[in-house]
Amino acid sequence: MTIKQPSKIIFGKNSVNEYSFPDKCLIITSKGARSRGWLEYAGLENQMVFDNVESNPSLETAEKIISNFQNSDFSHIIGIGGGSSMDVAKYCAFKMNKLKIMIPTTF
Repeated sequence: MTIKQPSKIIFGKNSVNEYSFPDKCLIITSKGARSRGWLEYAGLENQMVFDNVESNPSLETAEKIISNFQNSDFSHIIGIGGGSSMDVAKYCAFKMNKLKIMIPTTF
């Protein structure tokens, strides 16, 4: 068994403001998280965005993201929102061989 720890974990109230995000990212989230202002709050409004992750997302949603963005220029995938958005982001990052950043908006 191999356990690999992430290189950096930042946590706590308002901790998203302590991180300097890469310039070229793909944001994966839901319409609800976007409408509640999470992208603006995190300073991510100038990135590529897929904001159509549904509750209990389907594999087709992840495949659509991969198909739509596989030839785009970005280094990281950022999952922001609840579990569905972060699960899809983790899967897409793995399949696209991209680094990932997870920003949970629920506790």
